[in-house]
Amino acid sequence: MRATVLGIAAGLTVMLGMVPSASAVNCKQVLKYLSTGRTPDEIAETMVIDVGEIKKCQAEAAKAAPAATPAAEKKE
Repeated sequence: MRATVLGIAAGLTVMLGMVPSASAVNCKQVLKYLSTGRTPDEIAETMVIDVGEIKKCQAEAAKAAPAATPAAEKKE
């Protein structure tokens, strides 16, 4: 009886430890999907994430893009 309870508790602990890593959003993949013409709703369904996470990835990419633009202009 005690071993069963300890086994269940250990199993739950392991499963709970995996949850944060499973919820991480791969923004690089999201942006790749967006570049192929998929809608945020389609991407959210495919990746099993919230549409809000896709919007965050888009916002981060928009912030990073202006920083890269002046460097590209200097090379020309």
